[in-house]
Amino acid sequence: MRVDVYVVPLGDEARRRAALIAAALRRAGVRVDLAYGGRGLKGAMKGADRSGAALTVVLGERDLEAGEAQVKRMSTGEQIAVPLDQLEQNIKEQLS
Repeated sequence: MRVDVYVVPLGDEARRRAALIAAALRRAGVRVDLAYGGRGLKGAMKGADRSGAALTVVLGERDLEAGEAQVKRMSTGEQIAVPLDQLEQNIKEQLS
């Protein structure tokens, strides 16, 4: 099954937040997969590539401190910082 969004948490706190983000996106009808295990960013991005996701959300400790997540469009490599409280809406807009 292809997914729309692949979420990559970096660190323990990010992993907890990523699970909440994934759950909210799923409730909104978005197909989401999470990078599990302690893989680094490079390994997780390979997983995102294999998943066929249109977007990858990278959530690290610094992102959490800044109150944002990095959203990467896989087809172009373009990456933007999106405030966490606007993340679900931004993703839905990008996927529509």
